Amino acid sequence: MRFRGDQILRAGVDGPWEFSLTLYYSSLVYMGGNVTPVPIGTILPPQPVYYPETLCGTTSAYRAADFDPTVELLRYTGRFQELTPDRNGDGTFDALVIRAEVEVFATASFDLSGLLAAASGSPEIAKSFSQVCLQEGTQWAEFSFAGPNIRAAGIDDPYQATLSITRRRAASTPRRRIRRWRTTRPIST
Repeated sequence: MRFRGDQILRAGVDGPWEFSLTLYYSSLVYMGGNVTPVPIGTILPPQPVYYPETLCGTTSAYRAADFDPTVELLRYTGRFQELTPDRNGDGTFDALVIRAEVEVFATASFDLSGLLAAASGSPEIAKSFSQVCLQEGTQWAEFSFAGPNIRAAGIDDPYQATLSITRRRAASTPRRRIRRWRTTRPIST
């Protein structure tokens, strides 16, 4: 269970706090089908009775004022990968794909943007924009820079990639402070 620090700070109630988590049974869906027992002939096989399970506890004594007001929906783990696919098999790279591993704390939609530049940070070589819905857990966010743009720039490696992940928001939603991250690593073309 995760409880956001900005919500605890806003409530202004110091700990210890009591918490509970109730787990309910539901039919499992496997490979697009429901695995709830089906009748055999005209007889329905015996089915167990399921009761909700509740886990309860009490936290340590925390002060509400000690929690960060920043809404952190994801965190960069520090791991990334580079891929250079040759989809058409002509012997040249079609794109430079950089995958950054992130830990997502709450499922949400995000805007991904990236800037590929020379190692000095200038000039700009290519840009990457996309939108993605990231599910809670650890996964990869992928940024793709087009091969023709890199070739047209005529700049050989190493490159500097500046990558940003921003939560998508409605136009009327006030902007919150967002933690950005940047990774730089020399790669070859």
